[in-house]
Amino acid sequence: VINFLIEGTKGIISPEKKEIIDQDHMILIRSGNCLMTETTSSNGNYSSYLLFFNDNAINDFKNRFDVASSSLKSKSTSFLSIKKDDFITNFIASLEFSF
Repeated sequence: VINFLIEGTKGIISPEKKEIIDQDHMILIRSGNCLMTETTSSNGNYSSYLLFFNDNAINDFKNRFDVASSSLKSKSTSFLSIKKDDFITNFIASLEFSF
């Protein structure tokens, strides 16, 4: 799953780590055992886009765009938080326009 958090926060707990993610980040989540919680923003809203892919598609993406990180290459990492850049922000805006 690729999770683009728009508003609020998301907590992710896996066997190896736990993290709270805000709207400045996106999350790559490997299939398996993860517990996720959502918390509304200060104005009571929560919003995110979830894009579902199989693990092979995520691995192809990492290899194609040379996403070099030891945590990404590890099979034991259930999720990875990535700070949004201008490209991702514009991509999310295009999704919002579509819906």
